Amino acid sequence: MPRVGAERGRRVLAQRIADTTETCGDCGFTGTLLGSAWRMSVGQHPRRDTTVYRLRCPDCGERTAVELTL
Repeated sequence: MPRVGAERGRRVLAQRIADTTETCGDCGFTGTLLGSAWRMSVGQHPRRDTTVYRLRCPDCGERTAVELTL
C-alpha cells in the first residue's frame, strides 16, 4: 500500500509541472512544460530533489532550461 504522503507528493509535483509555463526569449513562444510543443528532455541536477527540464523552442530552436525543486 503506497504511503499517503508519497502519493500526495506525486500529485503536487504533477500539478507543478502541468502549471509551469516558459516563454522563449527569442521568439516569444509560450507553453507549459507538459502538453505544449516544447521539445523536452529531463535530467537530474546534482543538487538533491531538483529536476531539470531542458527545452527547445518548436518555432526558433532556442534552448533553455527550467529547474523544479521538490
